Amino acid sequence: MGTEYKRYTYKCGKYYTCTGFIFTDRAKTVLNSALGQYYNETGIKHTLTVRQIEESLKTPSYIYKRFTEIEVSDIEPPLIIRRFLSWLAQPAKLIYTTASASGKHKAGDEVPEGRFGCNWDYLRAPYDNTRFVK
Repeated sequence: MGTEYKRYTYKCGKYYTCTGFIFTDRAKTVLNSALGQYYNETGIKHTLTVRQIEESLKTPSYIYKRFTEIEVSDIEPPLIIRRFLSWLAQPAKLIYTTASASGKHKAGDEVPEGRFGCNWDYLRAPYDNTRFVK
């Protein structure tokens, strides 16, 4: 995501600094579209929000606990967020909406997987004459 988030460090204990991430307004807009597409493709009925995603990456909950009290659930974002982030990195499943002038493909043909990058890349910069399969 490169320039689509702001990285910052902050004091998270007497001797430590931690790194957090805040999304830019542009990234928040894309994430909102991505959530809609994710629910459409997966059929998951959940009300995950951009704010929840950002909060899980902004200040991880484990930093406020003693080392002996840390659990795996504190170190990783919630499962629904991990699955969504994983989906963002998967190749976009697309079809052509119009036939090519050269006859290489017809409307409705599948775009070769990975041709236009992952789901995040496609949502950030969709290509003309293509759309998601679902």
